[in-house]
Amino acid sequence: MKGIEFQLTNVFNLELTFHFITLHFLHPLPPFYFILFSLFIYIYIPINYPPNLL
Repeated sequence: MKGIEFQLTNVFNLELTFHFITLHFLHPLPPFYFILFSLFIYIYIPINYPPNLL
């Protein structure tokens, strides 16, 4: 379980970095897309990467 949390933390940091870059250098995204992207990350990753693969 610790591995999953660590993985999700890394993904979340990458997500925040991605949105920081997007907001500051590209066309700003509405918060809606940020929430959608977060939901996608937290649902998609655990389903496709079971604990034994982490």
